Amino acid sequence: MSTRGDAGVAVATFAAVWAVLQPRGPYRLATELGTQVLELDALTATERARAAYALPSALRYTGQIDTALAHLLLALRLNQEVGDRRAQGRALFLLGVLHSIQGRANETLQCFRDALSVSREAHDQINEIRCLDSLAGEYSAPGQWEDALHLFHQALALSRENGNRTLEAHVLCNLGIRHLGWA
Repeated sequence: MSTRGDAGVAVATFAAVWAVLQPRGPYRLATELGTQVLELDALTATERARAAYALPSALRYTGQIDTALAHLLLALRLNQEVGDRRAQGRALFLLGVLHSIQGRANETLQCFRDALSVSREAHDQINEIRCLDSLAGEYSAPGQWEDALHLFHQALALSRENGNRTLEAHVLCNLGIRHLGWA
């Protein structure tokens, strides 16, 4: 039986383990640990939301998209309950990613738009850049070049303003890939 302090340590440990395992796995280990952490009775709503957000990322890599969606919806609901707008924006973004994997274009766009709005409200520039870049990618279909280009330029400007060279490189890479496809 765990105490509240132990539950917090468990959530932090899971988050750290996931940060290490995310690049190469083993993803099953992360999903098993995340599931065990979520089963702890002593979790606060904030701790449960944090664990419920990290678990879908691991589940995505194991191909368990429907289970990932269920946990992400739980994280979104819990973050709404505790009023964490930044975490809500990030959960909405990941929902968009999962919908994109499943080929649900309308849901993908709506999640990315909602995530962008919430991220701007929460002053979460990192997630705002990710949303702009992802929306640009979704708009990169033939005939939507101007919309996509506008969003890519917004993401690029914001990443430069933020000083995040990694995201700047990511946006430039995506812009280059899309541009080659349009050439």
